[in-house]
Amino acid sequence: MKRVFLLIIPLVLAAAAVLRADTPAPLESGAAAVEITPPVGFRLRGYFDERISTGVHDPIYFKALALRQGDQTAILMFSDTCSIPTTSTDPIRDAITRKYGIPREAIIICATHSHTAPLFCGPIRKHLHARAMAQNNGIDPCEPIDYEQFFIQQGIAAIETALANLRPSVLDEGQKDLLGVSFNRRFVMKDGSVRFNPGFDNPDKVHPAAGIDPKFTFFLFRDAETETPTSSLTNFALHPDTTEGTLISADYPYYLESALRARFGKDFVSVFGNGTAGDINHFDFAGGTEPRHASEIGTILGLTAFEMAFHHGLDRITPNLNFCGEVLEWPKQAFTDKDLEQAESLMDLAVAPEGKGLPFLDRARAEKIVNCSFFPDILPLDIQAIRISDDLAIVSLPGEIFVDLGNAIRERSPFKQTIVLELAQGDYLYVPTLKAFEEGSYETIDSVLAPGGGEAVVEKAVEVLKKLKGK
Repeated sequence: MKRVFLLIIPLVLAAAAVLRADTPAPLESGAAAVEITPPVGFRLRGYFDERISTGVHDPIYFKALALRQGDQTAILMFSDTCSIPTTSTDPIRDAITRKYGIPREAIIICATHSHTAPLFCGPIRKHLHARAMAQNNGIDPCEPIDYEQFFIQQGIAAIETALANLRPSVLDEGQKDLLGVSFNRRFVMKDGSVRFNPGFDNPDKVHPAAGIDPKFTFFLFRDAETETPTSSLTNFALHPDTTEGTLISADYPYYLESALRARFGKDFVSVFGNGTAGDINHFDFAGGTEPRHASEIGTILGLTAFEMAFHHGLDRITPNLNFCGEVLEWPKQAFTDKDLEQAESLMDLAVAPEGKGLPFLDRARAEKIVNCSFFPDILPLDIQAIRISDDLAIVSLPGEIFVDLGNAIRERSPFKQTIVLELAQGDYLYVPTLKAFEEGSYETIDSVLAPGGGEAVVEKAVEVLKKLKGK
């Protein structure tokens, strides 16, 4: 009997070792919010008219979410700005890679797309800055600080703080369709043309030119020991252009955070990542729904998150963290020197109130042509993905992505659930479908990528997700 007992002991120990080897390393998460509100009097971005901020409705932030499991670390980061150029994202990623050894491919930096945030990049900013300097003896009164350098420093600080805040965590996640909040803004008209934002009383509109993405996704991070909620990531596809005016604001994500903090406490960090909302806004031009604005939209999102968190709408995630990223090269749109000369001559009209008679689409075309002149002929588009579990991944894309492209990625993804983020690592304006390019209207006029770029982004994103699935 003693001999049999001695033989059993090694087998039990070996089985225990196998179980320990198969047990995933614990997840750690850390979140941080670092303020990036510009001085009052700074220009705002979101429309063609020059707008000077007159106050602060709510401070805007750079928010970072750090994830670590074993020897893998990934960063998800979002700024309450309309977009972020690579001249800002590259220095942030490079600094974090040098200091912490986290690969660039593991650092995703997105803009939420607020239209009441600072104007610090792009041709409109360059034109207005140059004009102000010429008129004020080399001084631009709207830019008392080097905002882009400040923005970069705050972005680095946000990531460093999130890394310092890493703690053992558990993650719950859920998804549901949220209807009656987002609508496709491109409409087929009676004459067969397509028009964006056709108006509520336009008798010539027929039906939306495309659909929406109703998926509302909510990630809730909790302290592993106490189960206390510490931070969240919310994903929904809707233009944050629901505020207007000249007060600095994060738009509806501010009200989302206010709702979550009312339940989870003032130190809770709410991170918002926009879905593919290039052709999605809050106006129901097909009729039936009154327009909702920032406070109502943010509150609806918050209440939806509460319902999921407290009524069995979230599932506990078994993490398996990893990442993958590649660069897609795609040509920009080409224009002649004469086109550029004419566009530059129109910039004063393009940024004046109501364009001083210059038609809206002509303003957009002039701004786009000048924008193209700042880019290389071949655009490097960062496509990145982070695996959260065996069944769930997050993929990020540059530009304002049309909803059909995001839906196509999700349908072809090897993961059961795929979250698609837009406006990551690059300020490339709209990324329409080929179908939309054929239809025309504002978003295609205001696109920098040559037609077909959207479909190429889909192909590369699916390729990256497949590689990540196999890691």
